[in-house]
Amino acid sequence: MKITEINTFHANDGQRNSIFLEIETDEGITGVGEAYSIGPDRSVISMIEEMAPWFVGQDPGRIEWLIRRAKNTMRFPLGQVAWSAISGIDLALWDIAGKAAGLPVYSLLGGKTRDRVRVYHGIYGDSPKEVGEHAVRLMDEGYSAFKTSPLPSNWREIPWRQALREADERMAAIRDAIGESPDLAVDVHVAI
Repeated sequence: MKITEINTFHANDGQRNSIFLEIETDEGITGVGEAYSIGPDRSVISMIEEMAPWFVGQDPGRIEWLIRRAKNTMRFPLGQVAWSAISGIDLALWDIAGKAAGLPVYSLLGGKTRDRVRVYHGIYGDSPKEVGEHAVRLMDEGYSAFKTSPLPSNWREIPWRQALREADERMAAIRDAIGESPDLAVDVHVAI
């Protein structure tokens, strides 16, 4: 089996951008991967396109060798754009391996280690009322763990003290809506 092409897809689910890629093979097996989001999406897409010739024509089953070769082909140490691109390619190669073997990828990586995996869901909304309502809807769907940014979406355009007051109001609205029991992680994507 040989890799014939790597295609990229830039998507948005209404909340954030995602970069997916698909590796095609000459045997009709395709692998799908997602490059983790680091911000400069077009840079990651360009990096995947730059790396594609290193993979085309190669056996997708040589995952570790292919990834090591890609890392070693870079002239300088890898930065976050290259690591993001490689992460998506790595996932897609494992997807091909699982499909070729007729097994879920976890079986190839040593087998199932648990019967359940707890997940969290992001809480979104521009106002304290909206984030509280969204949290309640998610609890109704069965989620018991959440992650959110305390800052309003316009935090860059308002005075910092106002942004902090609104952050306090948003977090209080969530806790008022869901209570103290559910886990709530705070993710502040701020570089001041």
